[in-house]
Amino acid sequence: MESSQDNVSSDDVQFWESIFVVAKIIMCGLLFAVTLTCAVVVKLCVIVITANIFQSFPVDNDNNTMQDTSLKTLNGALRYQSHETNIQWIWALVVMSGSPYFFASIKSLWRLLFQGSGRASPDWSIIFMVTFVM
Repeated sequence: MESSQDNVSSDDVQFWESIFVVAKIIMCGLLFAVTLTCAVVVKLCVIVITANIFQSFPVDNDNNTMQDTSLKTLNGALRYQSHETNIQWIWALVVMSGSPYFFASIKSLWRLLFQGSGRASPDWSIIFMVTFVM
């Protein structure tokens, strides 16, 4: 039998365990900061997109007065001063809210079709429902 000639003291083990704990805390902090930053950026994007759907134009070109339009809601009417709706901001909002669902469906379909991992292959009716119901 061969014995190891490395002498590992308990101080060395304790040192490396403490380094591991400190590294884990730093990585958790960085992951938290990145996640928080991404969440704030997404919320700011939603605010910018919704603010630009109905841009405010204070003066009407014909008679130099403010143009008042309203959008009916359940509790009355939401009034905004605009004479034009920017459709690109509506599409940006639709894409921003719908893209996670689209990518999740594509990922599920990919797993269903190509990553069986020894399971029985899916039925064609299931593939049809996943493809066309999403």
